Amino acid sequence: MTPFIRLHPADDVLIARQQLLSGTSVEGIPVKGLIPAGHKIATHAIAPGEPVRRYNQVIGFASKPIAAGEHIHTHNLDMGPNKGDFERDYAFGADVKPEPPRREATFMGIKRADGRVATRNYIGILSSVNCSATASRAIADHFSRQNNPAALQDFPNVDGVVALTHGTGCGMDSDGLGLQILQRTLTGYATHPNFAGVLVVGLGCESNQINAWLAHGSLREGETLRVFSIQDTGGTAKTVAKGIALIKEMLPQANAVKREPCSASHITIGLQCGGSDGYSGISANPALGAAVDLLVAHGGSAILSETPEIYGAEHLLTRRAVKREVGEKLIARIKWWEHYTEINEGEMNNNPSPGNKAGGLTTILEKSLGAVAKGGTSNLQAVYEYAEPVTAHGFVYMDTPGYDPVSATGQVAGGANMICFTTGRGSAYGCAPSPSLKLATNSALWRKQEEDMDINCGEIIDGGISVQEMGQRIFELVLATASGRAKQKRKTRLRAKRVCALASRRGDVIFMPKTLQAQELRAQVATVLIAAGSSPEEANTVAANLVLANLSGHDSHGVGMLPRYVDAVLEGGLKPNSSVRVVLDTGSLLTLDGQRGYGQVVGEQAIALGIDRAKAHGSCIMTLGNAHHLGRIGHFAEMAVAQGLVSLHFVNVLSRPVVAPFGGADGRFGTNPCCIGVPLKGREPFILDFATSRMAQGKMRVAHNEGRRVEPGTLIDEHGHPTTDPAVVVVPQSNGLFGALMAFGEHKGYGLAVACELLGGALTGGGTWHKATDPAVRAVVNGMLTVLIDPARLGTQAAFEQEAVAFVDWLQAGPVAPGFDAVQIAGDPERTTRAQREVDGIAVDAQTWQEIVAAGRKVGVTLSD
Repeated sequence: MTPFIRLHPADDVLIARQQLLSGTSVEGIPVKGLIPAGHKIATHAIAPGEPVRRYNQVIGFASKPIAAGEHIHTHNLDMGPNKGDFERDYAFGADVKPEPPRREATFMGIKRADGRVATRNYIGILSSVNCSATASRAIADHFSRQNNPAALQDFPNVDGVVALTHGTGCGMDSDGLGLQILQRTLTGYATHPNFAGVLVVGLGCESNQINAWLAHGSLREGETLRVFSIQDTGGTAKTVAKGIALIKEMLPQANAVKREPCSASHITIGLQCGGSDGYSGISANPALGAAVDLLVAHGGSAILSETPEIYGAEHLLTRRAVKREVGEKLIARIKWWEHYTEINEGEMNNNPSPGNKAGGLTTILEKSLGAVAKGGTSNLQAVYEYAEPVTAHGFVYMDTPGYDPVSATGQVAGGANMICFTTGRGSAYGCAPSPSLKLATNSALWRKQEEDMDINCGEIIDGGISVQEMGQRIFELVLATASGRAKQKRKTRLRAKRVCALASRRGDVIFMPKTLQAQELRAQVATVLIAAGSSPEEANTVAANLVLANLSGHDSHGVGMLPRYVDAVLEGGLKPNSSVRVVLDTGSLLTLDGQRGYGQVVGEQAIALGIDRAKAHGSCIMTLGNAHHLGRIGHFAEMAVAQGLVSLHFVNVLSRPVVAPFGGADGRFGTNPCCIGVPLKGREPFILDFATSRMAQGKMRVAHNEGRRVEPGTLIDEHGHPTTDPAVVVVPQSNGLFGALMAFGEHKGYGLAVACELLGGALTGGGTWHKATDPAVRAVVNGMLTVLIDPARLGTQAAFEQEAVAFVDWLQAGPVAPGFDAVQIAGDPERTTRAQREVDGIAVDAQTWQEIVAAGRKVGVTLSD
């Protein structure tokens, strides 16, 4: 087997099957530099501005001279001066072919009374508005097979009760497009064959009035469609109770089904890809296309979507349009997206994503050419708008965004009773009520994420099977899955919070995190803190710090700490409204006492003092002892670097000894963070902030609440044996003992943890671990040694600024290793996550939110659960 793939004789590129080193020969051409697996190699010299072809189609234009054997990627290939606007031959209908002879495969489906056929048998709960989402989820939670197995034990033919909620429904134009799309989507779910019954929960005063929606969707309330509102019912608790009662009424009828042979013509597949890579268009996508051709030959249907991800390949679809108006409708949707991106000051080539690029895809043209392969070669019968009912049989197109959770939601609303999802980087997306099959594009992903994958299309890349043979396998798996076949392995299926279907799945259980915008979350946390005794100013400072940790991706140090803070206040271990006390001040040396005040408050006060001293004296060495939990130490480094200072922080943690020494079998010290901040002129700063344990204790709490295992090598149990169960360090185990975290880096990380204990605990006077503690005490006490340096006072600032930036540029200019999106520096992941969560909101897992709600009740605050 060659170490490369040639897709077409006229192509200007080859695709690496494996990482190729400089000097390796491909078609007699020596490779220049490192070529990651899945990436492109130039087969000849290409001048600037010349088109580059893959699949014998243009994927971009050389942005600089490219030598034979050179790596072709984002550094030398782009969309050209016209940003991809080059002549395409739409040739409407030119490739339409005679319909294949009808074939008659069958599957074991569930026939509904009106003739529709289901592949699954759920009861659904839809919220008409975001305000009824919590009640909808609470109703579904009652029927969770994990949390309340007795609820469905007498109804084995019911696959589950799922709540599908959304974040809209009010504050919308009552006649606007947004509400029309929402109602169309809800109608599609309310009438979906995979639902034996549907319950709709409203608030009562929303823009999306239930009666108006029913009328627009030609729906009528009956035994299998029940609707009601919170305001009419008399509040959330009564609504949940009523919803549970109504579901119980539906269950006997929903359970009274049986599977029987049905024509494959009743199967409609939504075609999706996510986390694509350089192999997607070679293996999984064309193999899925082959399966689509088989399904169409048996009378079934397949829906291709994600319009921004067929951009540049739409001409391959128009050639297959059975009528000119079908092709023209597709082009009209392309033009709409071009206009949409233009008025929002974007461009279509904002896609592909960083992960796609790391996997070998360079431009949207290249990504799209691989993506359309999912549609096979069958004639294009029709083009639909988002969530429109799909009535045509065969291969059709639906206009959707490129974001796969939103796209799949529209497909399911349109009638898809299955989803086939190809991925090269990895995905855990699921799509209740329609089962979702995952197709891995490469064998490395299959081995790494086999738990979530259903078929390894990487065998095509490995040379062991043809695309057509793999397509047959996929088609057979579609029939088996449509027949009710369960997964052979335990699967994790996550569902994103978008448009309509918004729950996350684990196995057959629905878990719904509570998602709040940062501003709302800060306000709720501050309300609890004020009730616990804090001044409004202090409460706002602590709440802002906790939410900033969540925004930065460090949920372990975020709002999940609030219940412990409330307990610590009530027990007396945390003193609200305390300020830092100066014990010693010699100018550049400060000794400070936190007086058991909120660490977020006394920590900011301490750093502000230290910054003043460093500006005045060139440096400051500062100790802070007896502070309650300081939270994310990176926040203090960010304060310092914002003032142009270098900062070093060594912290110990006095709470419960949860980290074992190297060679030890029980916990003897805390997670002891270390943090270093370095300003970079004209750039975002370097912020290195890490616990010296392999994972932070707070991350164990989050994993335990979410029901997840952790990586091997992270934990030992109460007997000193390795384990992956985070419960061992969260709740008491046998004989009331706890397990322990391991230090990172074996003896080296252990040594740094000890240094943090000596510097952050002993040197500050705050104390070290050397005695047993009461595990019932919830206070978390930190000591911190901080060193602040002003480069301007060292006489090396110019060299420092130049060399620091040059080094970071050097790091990030290097090739990206397989499996990575980019070469980053410390602080980059937090900034990326922060920007994303500012838009999407912060998801708090259900267990953590219930703990926060319970903490609020302890101080007389009622939060929505």
